[in-house]
Amino acid sequence: MRRLGLCGALLLTAAFASPAHGQVGLAWKWTKDGEFYVRTETKVKQTLVIEDPRNDVPAPRVRNTSNDREVRQGFSHIAYLHYQVLDVHEDGSAKLRQQVVKELRVAKDPFDKKEDDPPKNDDLLGPQGNKPGAKLILHVKPSGEVTKVEGQNELLTLLAGSDTGKRQAIQEALSEESLKKTLSESLGFLPVAKVKPGATWKRTAELNLGPLGRARVEHDYAYEGKGEGEDKNLDRIVRTTRLVRFKGFDKPALSFRVSEGHFTVAEGKKGTFFFDAEKGRLVRASTEMKLEGKLTILNATTTYRIRLVQKQSTSTTVMDKLPAK
Repeated sequence: MRRLGLCGALLLTAAFASPAHGQVGLAWKWTKDGEFYVRTETKVKQTLVIEDPRNDVPAPRVRNTSNDREVRQGFSHIAYLHYQVLDVHEDGSAKLRQQVVKELRVAKDPFDKKEDDPPKNDDLLGPQGNKPGAKLILHVKPSGEVTKVEGQNELLTLLAGSDTGKRQAIQEALSEESLKKTLSESLGFLPVAKVKPGATWKRTAELNLGPLGRARVEHDYAYEGKGEGEDKNLDRIVRTTRLVRFKGFDKPALSFRVSEGHFTVAEGKKGTFFFDAEKGRLVRASTEMKLEGKLTILNATTTYRIRLVQKQSTSTTVMDKLPAK
């Protein structure tokens, strides 16, 4: 057998060491002192049907549906966040400061407004003007997964002060574990290794349903390759979601507790992410979700059964600076 020359051996080694054909590295590229802004707009439409509690009786009696109450509500909110990279480590992970820098705008249903609502004072975001709002320190992997959060105690004090009941109601949502899951939902949608079109991966997340409880969901991501038209240089990722479990919020600080709950996530609702692999940064994203379920709620004397349908859509845009207005 002929022996390989030095050049041939080097070429062979390079061939085996190089990434597989068509694979792309999708990862956040952090640069010390680098900064960017994120605009997030979330729209929620919710329908609650509260069944007549006087008919909470066993069969064969039939419940009187004419006494049911239906409540429809909707809102949207817009927030601007500033991210600054404080430090970058050899493994590509980074330490970031996340701070709310522009007011929360709230509008009730319908949502067909052409412009944002005027600024208003807010506990979380601070007064009108240029004063920054709440901030957190995040430790983040290149995939966007948040591994550590600092500053949550200061945030809890800012929101609840010395109000014991309010602190108990939001303390769980502001715990480090809860914040890591929530923040990873925004940043941690990328795979941990290089991928090619058709590759899939999973992430779990929690949905905060306020005083009703929390729903754990599983996101399935799929890499579809480059986009089309104006997105031809961007990498396209799609997401579908399924419900894993629901846990009612039963803290004693509330006047009621959720004793039972069953939810499903409607099929057909997807999320789409456009990522710039060269810059190592998200460009924009849009997600939709429809949650349907039934709850049994107990207060001191009465049992209520509630049917819930909630539609939520979120659009995210990443920018180098805030808009002029």
